[in-house]
Amino acid sequence: MNISWLPKIQAHRGFWTELIRENTLQGLDEASRKGYEMAEIDIQLSQDQQIVLFHDIDLKKFSDSSRLSAKTAEQLRLDFQIEKLEEIFKQTEIKYLNIELKLPVFKIGGVLENKVIDLIEKHNWQDRVLFSSFSVGALYHLRHRNPKIPRAFLWAKGELWKDLNRYILWLGIFWMRPQLVHLCVDDFPNFFFKTLKFLRIPYAVWTVRSREQRELYLRLGALSVIEDANFIR
Repeated sequence: MNISWLPKIQAHRGFWTELIRENTLQGLDEASRKGYEMAEIDIQLSQDQQIVLFHDIDLKKFSDSSRLSAKTAEQLRLDFQIEKLEEIFKQTEIKYLNIELKLPVFKIGGVLENKVIDLIEKHNWQDRVLFSSFSVGALYHLRHRNPKIPRAFLWAKGELWKDLNRYILWLGIFWMRPQLVHLCVDDFPNFFFKTLKFLRIPYAVWTVRSREQRELYLRLGALSVIEDANFIR
């Protein structure tokens, strides 16, 4: 699959500031105005099975202990200004989207995967999106549902054991057949990225917070750098 269209830089959750929220239409359009062709966003399902943009599984940042999935899309819109993905497809100025599906690593389901592909096909975004996820099950399902849309396997060490993480990484690469691996820059030494380049394993990195970091990872072979745009532009 050809991913030569992938921009070298992406705006992480759009362009967000104290006045502009992350994962919003306003943030995506501001990223476009700042010169970004692509932005990364996070998606989840609301209680009524609508796809909305939000990173966390709960609403604690709004002083609400509820899980996002316990609220309808309309409640999320009215109470927290959380937006639906379909409105983004209809209105955004950004050219490409890196859509991260927020699902557990070994989640087997398919509801979110099917719904996002339905929306993409409905609004003719097939040539403008990249999927990314930590979820082995999600990437497997996406590959079978629409193999023409590129996929990226997200990997960060987090709290898991090193051996388990290593297993998940190679399982993700060889079983889900993603076009990219997305790696957290805080979790790996530079020689690891050089090794991936030597092995010709395509990868992108997140989250970069300076121009110097951006240039470093591009030199180390990253095809794309996902950066906190408000720190850099």
